Amino acid sequence: MKKRVFTYLFLSLHICAWSQSSHSELLVSYSGSSFFIETSVEPGLTVYKLSKQYGVSAVALLAANPALENGSLRLGEEIFIPILKSQITQQKLDDKAFPVYYEVKPQENMFRIARVYLGVKEEILMLLNHKENTNLNIGERLLLGYFSAENVEEPEPIEEHTASIGSTMKEKFEYRAAKKVFKDQTGVGLWFKDTDPGSGMFVLHESAPINSIVAVTNPMFRKTVYAKVIGNIPPKTYPKEVIIVVSPEVAKSLGILDARFFAKIKVEVLEQ
Repeated sequence: MKKRVFTYLFLSLHICAWSQSSHSELLVSYSGSSFFIETSVEPGLTVYKLSKQYGVSAVALLAANPALENGSLRLGEEIFIPILKSQITQQKLDDKAFPVYYEVKPQENMFRIARVYLGVKEEILMLLNHKENTNLNIGERLLLGYFSAENVEEPEPIEEHTASIGSTMKEKFEYRAAKKVFKDQTGVGLWFKDTDPGSGMFVLHESAPINSIVAVTNPMFRKTVYAKVIGNIPPKTYPKEVIIVVSPEVAKSLGILDARFFAKIKVEVLEQ
């Protein structure tokens, strides 16, 4: 199972998740540093249908919905559906893509919504919304782009390219640590033992910037590994002591056997 999705664009949705037409609209909500779709399980909805409809993996769905038992869906249950930022494009690529809107909240501005939330330049959103300036009103509906389940590759950050800096996670971590603000955290880590152990070195964190690198340490064995943050932990899905969710490959590299473990991490602070 590949790590196509763990990035959590969370969209508030009030229609059946598996029967949307090309004329549907998605109203986007933002929490922490991620977005999500929240919807109710309708008759006939399965994890497989969700995966095909939104281009998500079973790993991503389990991470966003820890209450799911063995991947089964219960009728009427509220679930979260993770979506990649790259699945929202600023051009309508085909007839199956449908518009995604965001409702402006207090203390938000065009720069934050474009750069921090979506990872595009303000000018792009201005063009999409036929705006002559960056002024926004609270409650204003802003068109972010068009959703497609096909475009699942995560783009590089618009401000920074690390490919030429170093080939290892450690090198990229050290490079960012010299330029960015990092903090130390201790708490509980989780991993999903039943998923593919070769899925890659990646993690979820509650607030770390997407594409940043986190250092994860197992104090028992004094082992430290470096992994990419490819998504944010959905709010209120785990106990407060859970600070990170790691891929099976990270857990294996740390020598971790139990699904819950004590972790020390050094993580980049999201710029305000």
